[in-house]
Amino acid sequence: MPRVPKKRSSSANTVPAAPVATSPPTPAGQPASGDAVTTPTVPGTAEESLAPPNVILPAVPAGFIPVNLKDYRGYYPKAVQVAAMPSAIKELESSTSYATVFGSAVVPATKLAGDLTNLVGWSSLRSQVEAYLVYVQSNEAIASKVAMVELEQLGGVYQVINKGNAAAVAAFPATGRLLDVPKVTAARGVATRTRKAKAKASAAAEPTATAPAATTAAPAPATGAAVAGPVVNPSTGGATTK
Repeated sequence: MPRVPKKRSSSANTVPAAPVATSPPTPAGQPASGDAVTTPTVPGTAEESLAPPNVILPAVPAGFIPVNLKDYRGYYPKAVQVAAMPSAIKELESSTSYATVFGSAVVPATKLAGDLTNLVGWSSLRSQVEAYLVYVQSNEAIASKVAMVELEQLGGVYQVINKGNAAAVAAFPATGRLLDVPKVTAARGVATRTRKAKAKASAAAEPTATAPAATTAAPAPATGAAVAGPVVNPSTGGATTK
């Protein structure tokens, strides 16, 4: 099976295209080669973590106060107007009869053309920034996942070594802080103490098992003793009790 070469990005600032699956079929009757096929990776995807491009963004001017965008609703051009703006700007810039046709009651052609040019420029810049922001956020998420997974793997080994031989990792104090080792150790200690305290409280709250109280049986009548019963009064014929 032929090797599939890796694709290389021509520029770090170029938004990469979507990955295309390439898997050449093995001809019938031909055994597959023992060499592993290298799958091309596309920069900016979940397969690879990229170094950020060296882009220096201009600083926001000092003293800038952002406007409330809600106050500008209804002032944005429609799609058909956006499409017509470039041609309209050229038309206004080259016109020699604008003032004669429309008079002095409207804004001059040069000012209108300039303001439309500003609108087109800011809209185009916003679109580029938004598209690039998506690219930046995607790569930030990928880089964050890759780095955090690697730190988690290192953290487990670091904990084991730190517990058995703290001197061996003493040369990596910043890495320990990065791994948040002291906090993790303290949290585990608190969890252990809390678990033990709960177990102790639970054991103390359990009722002590006691033997069931013995029931006192009524004494049996003595042998030969008279049993109390009704007695017939011969004078009245009624029954009385002793």
